Amino acid sequence: MEEILSTLEALSKTHPESREQMLRLQSLVKLMASEIGFLKQKLFGSKSEQLDPNQMLLLLSGLEAAVPEQRQEEEPPPAPAKSPAKRKARALRFPADMEEVREVLIPEVVKANPEEWVYIGSEERTQIEVVPPKYFRKVIERRKYVHLLDKTQPPVIVPAPAELLPNSYASVSLLLQVILGKYLDHLPLYRQQQIFARQGLEISRQTLSDWMMSIGNWLGVIYDEMKEELRQSHYLQVDETPIRYLKPGTGHAPKGYLWTYHAPALGVVFEWHTGRGSECLWDMLDGYKGVVQCDGFSAYERYAKRKEAKDIDWLGCWAHVRRKFFESKEDSAYASWMLRQIQLLYAVEKKTKDIGPGLREAIRASESNMILDRIFKSMRKQLARHLPKGPTGKAIAYALAREEHLRAYVKHGMAQIDNNGVENAIRPTAIGKKNHLFFGSECAGKQNAVIYSVLESCKKLGVHPGEYLEDVLHQLPKITNQEARELTPAKWLAKSKKQAA
Repeated sequence: MEEILSTLEALSKTHPESREQMLRLQSLVKLMASEIGFLKQKLFGSKSEQLDPNQMLLLLSGLEAAVPEQRQEEEPPPAPAKSPAKRKARALRFPADMEEVREVLIPEVVKANPEEWVYIGSEERTQIEVVPPKYFRKVIERRKYVHLLDKTQPPVIVPAPAELLPNSYASVSLLLQVILGKYLDHLPLYRQQQIFARQGLEISRQTLSDWMMSIGNWLGVIYDEMKEELRQSHYLQVDETPIRYLKPGTGHAPKGYLWTYHAPALGVVFEWHTGRGSECLWDMLDGYKGVVQCDGFSAYERYAKRKEAKDIDWLGCWAHVRRKFFESKEDSAYASWMLRQIQLLYAVEKKTKDIGPGLREAIRASESNMILDRIFKSMRKQLARHLPKGPTGKAIAYALAREEHLRAYVKHGMAQIDNNGVENAIRPTAIGKKNHLFFGSECAGKQNAVIYSVLESCKKLGVHPGEYLEDVLHQLPKITNQEARELTPAKWLAKSKKQAA
């Protein structure tokens, strides 16, 4: 690249009439060099997003007269690498209620003549012991009786207990192990089949799959109520993630999508759709009144034009803007300056993290608005100085096209600056699909969305998923649908706190 640039420079001097064309070629060569560098970084570089401090020295004043891209500033020699400090070993933490078994070791000479020795103290060492899971057959015997004296009375017997899976040998505890293994520990059903086989239990993969479908159906009433809870909230974060599913007869696994809705105080709801169009938002957002935060995907822009979305205030995501400028930091000094400005916006958010929405809104109005004005003013001036298809040019154009939505979070104290909350909620599904690769069918997508919604809501609210499911799965066969609607993770948590008080 350096030889090409030198040759172009020499040609521009010897052929003045072609200077303009030579300068354009130099810009294109630099653009290609930056793109090659970006690809190398993505392929071979570190995933850390730490910025080089030498790229963040531009002062706020005089930005409009920024140094042209062609100018190469001298970089100071790199500081010698410091030897990494040794980390202190973390103390092992034990649950407060963990069972303790004490093994006392007494010297043989003391055992032989205990009366000759006096105990003066001991030395202890703690270990964690594991007892392999124990499976056993639980036989529920219902005995029949007839009256000795009154032969006209019919035989009596205890009614059969209500069960999740009638005539099945699957208990709630066994179902719970499979559910948590698949959706929290990301163990595909074929691996769980192998684990059971090592314990002497022959359970087919199809049987395990049928159990999960049934659990999804049982939790459907709770899932529907969770959706209604989120629709009643005033702030939603929305995103979508692809996942493939099997469709017999097509010769391949088509791509479906889990559309994710996150309300920080209530939990997460996943909706399964086989497409990615704006119509996927109709069921959840039609008639919704409140704030919706999303990325720049075109489906949200198309939906926002519908009359059913007239009561929605749309917020942008600054994490997406920051990501684009981070990918451009090798392309121009201006990208590094922008990263510093975005960092200042996040500093305000960090300061207001633990205060109420009203006070947060006031602080944003006094501090964040000033930074936002500076950011967008500078981007409008810098847009013409960068190639439209270059990394920096694309990042500036992306942010300017969404200026209204990127500014809007300031006036909503309950809202976040970015969409990271819903993206974090999507992560477990992303890990899961790396292991099980696809859903077993189009219908299975809905059942998986139901179970993921319940478990991820528990995690978001600080509810132990195992404790919640064990209680709910025991209750569901015995209660009505109306009573089941009171078992959403948010309502279950509120009831538990009330009983504990």
